[in-house]
Amino acid sequence: MVIVAVGANTKLLLRMGLLKKAPQVMLCSRAYFEGMTDMPDAAQCRFDGVPLPGYGWVFPVSNSSANVGVGFLRAGLTARWMPKNARTIFDSFIQIPPLQSILAGAQRVGPIKGYPLRIDFARSPTYTERVLLVGEAAGLVNPVTGEGIDYALESGKMAAEHLIRMFAANDLSIKHLAEYDKLLRERYQRLFVLCDRLRFLYLNPLVLNRVVRSVAQQNELMEVFMNIVIENQNAYEGISARTISKVVFGKT
Repeated sequence: MVIVAVGANTKLLLRMGLLKKAPQVMLCSRAYFEGMTDMPDAAQCRFDGVPLPGYGWVFPVSNSSANVGVGFLRAGLTARWMPKNARTIFDSFIQIPPLQSILAGAQRVGPIKGYPLRIDFARSPTYTERVLLVGEAAGLVNPVTGEGIDYALESGKMAAEHLIRMFAANDLSIKHLAEYDKLLRERYQRLFVLCDRLRFLYLNPLVLNRVVRSVAQQNELMEVFMNIVIENQNAYEGISARTISKVVFGKT
């Protein structure tokens, strides 16, 4: 038995025949900056200066340093004109006026690093004969936020526990392996389908502006969306008719 945890590197999966073609990925680039004097007092997610669907971020790591980066998906009607690497977008993102203000006097520490993120769990295979896939190898990266460390840890634990059950039952059949996929789908499928839909909603700047404005003005709505993204709340319970009404019409 083999547990495959190769991240976004799909060469092995393509050679094994698990993937028929390279999956669509989110492109990301980030760097660390120190010596910032105008440090935000909270993490920032920004949609200005970044292609949609995508966002830029400023994540403070101390009183004077931060992780700054961008992530986007080459999708939608304008995909063919988007850059094919995230470094170009990163360079333009840190030049927008709000970032220039935040980074005034700061120095970059270390290189600018770029990387792809697999976000295709909703359509990705998770097993084959005597093989289980975990984490990003199974496409387990949140399609909205690009976060995947917790999914990697959780799916790794689920795979290990499933293997223990298989060995205890002396049953390594493909049918028993398929039960691992069922466990993953029960845990993550609805969230990933919803996140896919939310991501493509904000391809439309008018929709995005409306959602961001409503969330920014209503603390309760902001809490709902953040809890859904970090999985503290069931997505289908959180996105209720009342929540949609708050986004569309404001406070109700």
